[in-house]
Amino acid sequence: MSHILAAFAATLAGGSMVRGQVRAAPPDEGPIIVGQGGPAWKGFELRRLDAAFEFSGRKRSDRLTQAGGPDQKDAETRFRETLEVSGEVSIGHKNLVDLTGAARVGREDRWITSGALEVSERNTDHLYFYDLNARLLGASRVPLDVYSRRDEQLLDRDFSTSITSTTSETGVIANLVSEVAPTTLRIFRNESDQRDRLGQFNSAYEQDSIALNSHVSLADNQRLEVGATLDGVTESQGGRVVNEFERADLLLGHTLTFGGERRHELRSFLRYFDESGRADQGILRLDEQLHLNHSDRLQSQYALMLERQARGSREQDLARGSASIRHSLFESLVSRGSLTAQRLTTSGGFESTEASVQGTLQYTKRMPRGRLSASLGAAFTTQENSEQGVSRSVINEGYVFNDPFPIVVSRRNIVPGSIVVTATGGFPTYTEGFDYTVRYSADRAEIRVVIGRGIVDGQALLVSYDVGPEPGNRIDTAAGSITVRYSVTEGRLQGLSAYAIYRTRDHGLSSDRPSLIVLDDTTDLTLGMEYQRGGLRLKGEREDHDSSVSPSRTTRLQAFYDRRLGPGSTLSFDASRDEIEYDTPTNRVEFVRLGGRWNHRVGRDLDVHLRLEYRDENDDLGGDSNGLDQIAGFRWRRGQTSVYATVRLTLVESERSETRSELAEFGLRRSF
Repeated sequence: MSHILAAFAATLAGGSMVRGQVRAAPPDEGPIIVGQGGPAWKGFELRRLDAAFEFSGRKRSDRLTQAGGPDQKDAETRFRETLEVSGEVSIGHKNLVDLTGAARVGREDRWITSGALEVSERNTDHLYFYDLNARLLGASRVPLDVYSRRDEQLLDRDFSTSITSTTSETGVIANLVSEVAPTTLRIFRNESDQRDRLGQFNSAYEQDSIALNSHVSLADNQRLEVGATLDGVTESQGGRVVNEFERADLLLGHTLTFGGERRHELRSFLRYFDESGRADQGILRLDEQLHLNHSDRLQSQYALMLERQARGSREQDLARGSASIRHSLFESLVSRGSLTAQRLTTSGGFESTEASVQGTLQYTKRMPRGRLSASLGAAFTTQENSEQGVSRSVINEGYVFNDPFPIVVSRRNIVPGSIVVTATGGFPTYTEGFDYTVRYSADRAEIRVVIGRGIVDGQALLVSYDVGPEPGNRIDTAAGSITVRYSVTEGRLQGLSAYAIYRTRDHGLSSDRPSLIVLDDTTDLTLGMEYQRGGLRLKGEREDHDSSVSPSRTTRLQAFYDRRLGPGSTLSFDASRDEIEYDTPTNRVEFVRLGGRWNHRVGRDLDVHLRLEYRDENDDLGGDSNGLDQIAGFRWRRGQTSVYATVRLTLVESERSETRSELAEFGLRRSF
């Protein structure tokens, strides 16, 4: 990319040379139209030029102590000097060629001492980052953007070492400006690399893509959406290619509004997906969704879904239909009901049919000094399954990791060792035993994330797995729920709420080999109180989970406080304690988390920030661990000069290891 930087610098230099020779463009000059009079050719015109110099340093040291193994000590020191130039140049005319962008070049000296890798060395790297965009014919009906960008980011993980993420992308974007069919065509190449210094995390991703998106207005009441993407992808982990595949994804959508005031809507979607690589995948899916607004108090919805999935040599077909209705008898009473039926068949001869009916009543009433909310729900499901002689695959189920709770995959007879966990884009693939562990039960699998590795709190994940053979069966499930909540809205106790939630689920099983099928009959009772006023929120609840498989009792206590202290100044605290007692197997888990954040602006020139997080987990079966994360920093500005610094200390201790990470970084930036 050195030629890109050279061209950009030369363009800026050329613009500055001719700036005095060319008059500034009047603001009312329009686009250049071939065949008509227009503004004279101007060569280069420099519209904006900025520059900045930055010097920064960063020192990080890590120490890992493991039971039964040698200590690992790693340290890294970086000093970086960069010069950044940004600006805007037009060639001929702003609406002919408009070049904007920023480029940073510099040098980085790095000293590394790694006991894990048994290295001690000094490296000097030349840095180049850029974000360039050339808009061609910007005022025409088909403006064209040619862009290229490259950037680097240090991803600091709680209770772990940081990851260096480098991303570069070069492409062309063409936009068709139209009131009838606005369309975007994009062709690009993306390269992404993520790794940490200890060599524990190393992944790379290369993607060549062409994407088309269009929104076509067929009539005043009809819209057509078209999306098509073709990708060629190479994934690498640990320095070796783990997967290469080509991917095609096509989506067609049609929306029709009809009826008086166009109160009804029919939406249709057709998706075709094909991926060829290490694991061939294919999806063909049709969705029909009908929304009817019969009146302000009555609405109904109808849906039909037909889907065929293929993975390797395995195929499965799924057909599902549903109908639901919502009725408001009064403003305070809302009733809902739904019917659903589906049929699943696989290439291995497995068939499953399912039908369900459910209904709910929701009631809200103003009471003296408060509001009463209550709901009543009931559901019944019947399912018939043929004998499943071979395993079948479940692909890319979505989950979210909420620390410290495990990800629970509620499925019977999951094949041990078949679980694969990836990020939402399908990459990277996380490693069992390093990023997470799995505990298998008869009716579920629990994925426990290892803190400080590749998965972070709140992250969305995809989970794929195989379900083992089962005898033919029929399962009937009856479920019910009752919820009551009273909230005080007036007086000294305003913001106080008390609630109770009762849920039950029972199964009926018919099979010639019932001992091979484990079903979980449950009864849950949750009692709690909540108080919220101003920036303070307190919550406490107790849940008794009566189960035929794994009964438990949970106590939760939470406290949050958030206050704005002034312009640019905030203060927040959070604390939580979760205690879970399991009967089968006997286990007790206690998790405590404390956190505090303070951001404060001192005058017009100085900002300071502090952050403290503490977590403590006690697990009788999984072991105990605790961690402390502390951050303090400031940023000072005066005119075109800014100075910043941050220090961070992270401590993680478990029964078999102890990690200590120290980080200090500073920087000086001068714009001119």
